[in-house]
Amino acid sequence: MRIVMLKTQQGSPDGIKVFEYIVEQEYQVGTTLLSLALAELFLESGSARLLQEPIGPSEIKEELPRETILEDPAIEARKPRTRKNSGSND
Repeated sequence: MRIVMLKTQQGSPDGIKVFEYIVEQEYQVGTTLLSLALAELFLESGSARLLQEPIGPSEIKEELPRETILEDPAIEARKPRTRKNSGSND
């Protein structure tokens, strides 16, 4: 999610370091709970405006690797063997 500051504010995205967020500057909001809470505070107070909506799970297009099944010779050796019927009824 990206925000643009509408007025200069101070805030701490990690609860340790305090940063100054400058008016008219764009910021990429991190994914930690504190970063999101700080961005929400800025948005609700009118200190910032949302530029890019967060991506929801349905919008994430991730191609997963296809599963490859390999034949294991040890497993094949343990399978019971069946006789092929030649068509005669003995």
